[in-house]
Amino acid sequence: MNHLGVTTKQADPFASLSLYSNPSKPWKKKHTYVKMKPTSLTLTTAAAAAATTTTTSTTALTTKSNNRASSVALATCFPAEVANPDQMQYHHHHRLVNFPNGPMLPMESFNGWRRKDKVVVVMGATGTGKSRLSIDLAARFNAEVINSDKIQVYEGLDIVTNKVTEEEKQGIHHHLLGGVRQDEDFSAAQFRRSANRAIASILARNRLPIIAGGSNSFVEALIDDEELNFRSNYDCCFIWVDVPFPILYSSLDRRVDRMVDAGLVEEVRQIFDPEADYTKGIRRAIGVPELDKYLRLERQLVLSNVQENESLILLKGRLLDEAIEKIKVRTCELACRQLKKIRRLYGKWDVHRVDATEVFRCRGREADKAWDRTVMAPSSRIVTEFLYDNNRVPATAIGGAAGKSSVAPIGTTSVLAGAKR
Repeated sequence: MNHLGVTTKQADPFASLSLYSNPSKPWKKKHTYVKMKPTSLTLTTAAAAAATTTTTSTTALTTKSNNRASSVALATCFPAEVANPDQMQYHHHHRLVNFPNGPMLPMESFNGWRRKDKVVVVMGATGTGKSRLSIDLAARFNAEVINSDKIQVYEGLDIVTNKVTEEEKQGIHHHLLGGVRQDEDFSAAQFRRSANRAIASILARNRLPIIAGGSNSFVEALIDDEELNFRSNYDCCFIWVDVPFPILYSSLDRRVDRMVDAGLVEEVRQIFDPEADYTKGIRRAIGVPELDKYLRLERQLVLSNVQENESLILLKGRLLDEAIEKIKVRTCELACRQLKKIRRLYGKWDVHRVDATEVFRCRGREADKAWDRTVMAPSSRIVTEFLYDNNRVPATAIGGAAGKSSVAPIGTTSVLAGAKR
C-alpha cells in the first residue's frame, strides 16, 4: 500500500508522482483542484505527464459502480498492467485527488470516496464502567460525551439515575445529560434528532463525539436510522465494556446500597405523588415505583397525624427493605436485558469487546491500576487506530496489544492535538 492508500499487486505506480509538499509528512498535501464534469472526469496527457518525473504510458481508468450509472474516466500515469480497478483498493481517508497545474478535485465528488466523520460509541450494561471509560477517552482524545441513557436525559434524580457528578466529569462537556422535563416522554426519535445536532456541534469544533449510555435501543435507532443516513455520514467505532454477570451482579448489589446511603430515598420522596403515572417520564426510573408503598404509608401517617408505635416502625422498615431489594433485583434484570441486546448488536455491528473483569476483582488502587491496564489502555489503542485509520484493530475481544499506525489521515490531527499523553 502506498501513501495514497492504493493497494496493488504491482510496483507502486505513484512512486515518482509528486503529490505531497513534504514526503515525510504525507498528510501535508499540495492543494490543487481538478475540474470534473457531471458524469466524467478526463485529465489530459500533458497534465498527467507534468505530474511525474518518468515517462509512463497513459491509460484510462474506468471505475464502475452498481450504485451509480455513470463512470469516471481518469487518464493517469498508471502502467497498463495495474490500470485494472479490480487490482486496486481506494481508501476513503484521503480527501483529495491532487494534480499540479490544475484545479483540485474534492474526494466528495466521487460517490463512496468521501472520508466520513468519526464517532465513538461506548456500550455496556449498567454498572460496567462505560461512563468512566467515555470520560477517560474524552480527556485523552479531545472529545465530548453524548449521553444515550433514556432516563439520564431527564432533569433531577441524579442519585436514582446514577448520573456522573461534576467531579467525575473531569471538565468534559456532556450533552443530553439532564435538561428534559421530568413528566415528558423522551422518545427514540427525539434522541436521534438531538444526538445528531450534538454530533454536528462537536464536529464543528474539531472535537470527537463519544456516545455513551445504557439505552441500546436509542443507540441502535440512531446508528441504523435510514432517514438521516447515519451510517453513510459517519464512521463508527463500537467499544463494549463487558463484565461476567455473576461478578457484575454482586457489584450492582453494592452499588444500590451506596446509592441508598447517598440519599436515594430522599430524592424519590421529593417528587413523590400518589397520583403519579409510573409509566411516563423520569418516574419510570428504577427506584421510583419500588418506593411507592413505603412513601404512601409514610404520607398517610403524616396526614392522619398518627403517633408511630413499634408495629408501625417495623412495618415501615419492612416496606423500605422490600423496596431496596426490588431495586436491586430490577437493576440486575436491566443489566441482563442490556447484555442480551448488546450480544445481538455484537453480531450485527463491528464491535470491540473489552473485558473489565479484573477491575471488579480488585479494590482501591489495585482496581484503578487494573482499569488503566485492562480497560483504558486497550480502548485507547482501539480509538487511536480508528482515528488514524491505518492498520485497523480487528473487532474482537481484547486480550493483547494492538498494532499502532504511524500516520494520521487528514481530519484527525485536530482531535489528537489536544489529547493528554
